[in-house]
Amino acid sequence: MKKMLTIIKNINTVVHIGYGYEDVLATFLLYSPFWKENTSQWHSLKPQNNSFYIAVANRLGYNPTTLFAISQVLNTVGKATFIETGIDWISDIITNNPHLYDKTLPENTLYYIEEYIFSYTNSHIDIIQTSIPIKRKVIKILDFLIAKGSTMGFLLKEELI
Repeated sequence: MKKMLTIIKNINTVVHIGYGYEDVLATFLLYSPFWKENTSQWHSLKPQNNSFYIAVANRLGYNPTTLFAISQVLNTVGKATFIETGIDWISDIITNNPHLYDKTLPENTLYYIEEYIFSYTNSHIDIIQTSIPIKRKVIKILDFLIAKGSTMGFLLKEELI
């Protein structure tokens, strides 16, 4: 049985045939269910890789697996490296892909987003209160969580506002 065939028609269109596209995408973004719970960085993941995740958020953000994998990375191996910039990735994915509000997300996606946004708001409360663009991004993510039924998102938004 073939796991996956990918046909690239042009730079912006990828057609997948078969099985495993989401698994390949998640692995490509460094998702792994085997990261230890307290792992917060990985030796080869550097701040220079920020542009890679920006490009992925913009080009592949339409896929719910991208949101899942990026939010998981921001809670594990990318936590120490990307705590500052992850807010941009998640906010851009949600803003540019409103169809995600209606999509069924991979298991634990909301949990990983909640964990990241909670960690981010606790360590950046002063910036959120003084920077309107950052506050808008945080509110956008919290609105998404609330739309998906997150109690934590609701409570955190009430606390910030």
